[in-house]
Amino acid sequence: MRKYMAKTEKKAPKEGIGTLARELILSGKSNIEVLEAVKKKYPESAANAGTIGWYRNDLKKAGRKVKDSRAITAAAKKTAAKTKKAGPTNVELTGDPDPTS
Repeated sequence: MRKYMAKTEKKAPKEGIGTLARELILSGKSNIEVLEAVKKKYPESAANAGTIGWYRNDLKKAGRKVKDSRAITAAAKKTAAKTKKAGPTNVELTGDPDPTS
């Protein structure tokens, strides 16, 4: 073995847009939520919806079980509609968390 190859150091995982995007996608976030998080952490990045879609597709190609972003977004909208249908709470109406006042 050559001298320069004798010592191999393990490198820490690269921290960047791709790593963050993949972690959030695997945690069940939609493309919109992932893009917002990427832009918040890396405001100068050129990441866009296509970039996040690419990472989602790349994970699917690698055999990872990834939910479809459209299904995640639809479920979130459905939940929001149910919450809205239930009506506003006392705090939302009056700003007072005490319902007896």
